[in-house]
Amino acid sequence: MNVLMLTPELHPYQAGGVGVHAYYLNKFLASDPKYRVLFFATCPIAMRRKFRSWDAGQTVFIYLLPHPLESISYSVNVVKTLVIPFLAKTKAKAHVIHAHTALLQVLFPVYLMSLLGKTPFIITVHGDDIRKLRRMRIVKLIQRFLLKKASYITCVSKEIQQILSGEYGLENDKLITIPNGYDDNLVSKVKAHNINGKENKIVFVGRLEQGKDPFTLIRAFKRISIRHEDAKLLIIGDGSLRESMETLCKELNIADRVFFYGHLSLEKVMALVADSNIYALTSLEEGLPISLIEAMALGRPIVATNVGGVPDVVEDGINGLLVPPRAPERLAQAMERLLNEPGLSLKLAKAASTSAKDYSWHNIVSMYEHLYETLIVQS
Repeated sequence: MNVLMLTPELHPYQAGGVGVHAYYLNKFLASDPKYRVLFFATCPIAMRRKFRSWDAGQTVFIYLLPHPLESISYSVNVVKTLVIPFLAKTKAKAHVIHAHTALLQVLFPVYLMSLLGKTPFIITVHGDDIRKLRRMRIVKLIQRFLLKKASYITCVSKEIQQILSGEYGLENDKLITIPNGYDDNLVSKVKAHNINGKENKIVFVGRLEQGKDPFTLIRAFKRISIRHEDAKLLIIGDGSLRESMETLCKELNIADRVFFYGHLSLEKVMALVADSNIYALTSLEEGLPISLIEAMALGRPIVATNVGGVPDVVEDGINGLLVPPRAPERLAQAMERLLNEPGLSLKLAKAASTSAKDYSWHNIVSMYEHLYETLIVQS
């Protein structure tokens, strides 16, 4: 089976759940002789010299020009995605086209490719590509038209599926929830080499942007630091808010106990998560964070905001603690409860590890394989 896949992010060279999801799906499919994958990935033009090796199949890189010239890059994207596969049409006609975003600059060329090649296409919706763009009426109308042309739309959370059904009017029989996953081999490797230390460490993983609301975490940690002198806050990720976050830490006199790591490799991120006492998520909106699933698979106690796809995997009081967004007091209370009650922390951690087993990338890829096979039968 020949699969043509597109992604607007490229793991491991860019941070983002979309890129990770597409990478692992592509990698597993490319390792199976039953599949031939042609992978189109967009990335900043400054990265074009960094691709020394690649372990996820045949890849065509589409280099994005700096803002505000991205549209030129996407025009090239249209040409490449239309021309390259059809130049090789006699050798490898795509049986399925699969795009990992509902952004118009990708949806449109995918639809054209589908028309020209009479090829079914699948769109995977990850969150922001729908949640934010639906607020723009004209964009939403165009999205709706193009999404209706898809054979199937997969959603990483039930919330996204409900938005597409309720607000976009898409048929339920073409909407399928396929969540994000974790690398079980990497989790096993990290578990074998990392032992929790004695210090109380709280870890945050994510982009330092408004949607992740890291300021709430810092204010909650200030409350924690007063009663737990050994507590540390590890912040993994980067973004436009980093400087103002560092300033807030200084104003609250906790700068010496908050550590900013920036962007790290996936293995290093997992190692720091495995060595922490609490994984904290403070998002205002979410699809389904991969770092959350990884933390659960690593057996870490979870405190997360009750938003988006988070309650799909975290049950309050069962395998983690859920709190409302923008509530530093509630967040601090939940984290302090885990620090003060090791029995509860251990119970939630074990339950999190058990419930994460269904989310390995092996299982997630199997769901996509079944979907591809269904499409072939229907074609």
